[in-house]
Amino acid sequence: YFTPRYVIDMCVKMLNPQEHEYIIDTAAGSCGFPVHTIFHVWDQIDEEEGRPKGHQFTTDKKSPRHEEYVKEKVFAIDFDEQAVRVGRTLNLIAGDGQTNVLHLNTLDWARWKERTDDDPTWIDTYFEGWKRLQKLRHERNSNRFFNFDVLMANPPFAGDIKETQLLARYEFGKKGASGKQFPAVGRDI
Repeated sequence: YFTPRYVIDMCVKMLNPQEHEYIIDTAAGSCGFPVHTIFHVWDQIDEEEGRPKGHQFTTDKKSPRHEEYVKEKVFAIDFDEQAVRVGRTLNLIAGDGQTNVLHLNTLDWARWKERTDDDPTWIDTYFEGWKRLQKLRHERNSNRFFNFDVLMANPPFAGDIKETQLLARYEFGKKGASGKQFPAVGRDI
């Protein structure tokens, strides 16, 4: 399931991300939210610089300000490697030459180190974006919280998560005194 583009446009317009804000999509799929956010902010930059609004999917060289925004402020994460490839490709086509689209499981942040430190193929592909993401950590050596201004995501509905090690980190993964499952709202999400 991918979020319809008109829904993405509506969300981006409602949240109105700005050039100085850091944005992330934690369930990025094909990167609809990041790409539309990039275009939204680029339109703001063009307007400020007195440039006419043009088609964003173009091979035209972007200004350093456009490139800096994408390189430093826009991030995306997804657990599905194929979706990440699609998302990275769309970001590159959109003009993002240093994409920050990373193949990680947002919910399993405690085990990111296995990927980020020990997987040479992952490091070859994602290291530059990973370095930039690390700078946004709330605590220096923890992947639990990051300092983002805008989070846009349509969480996946891919089925049940049964891994107890992962579920234990979240309130929705625990049963109350009545034995009933808590509502699907995590304290860390």
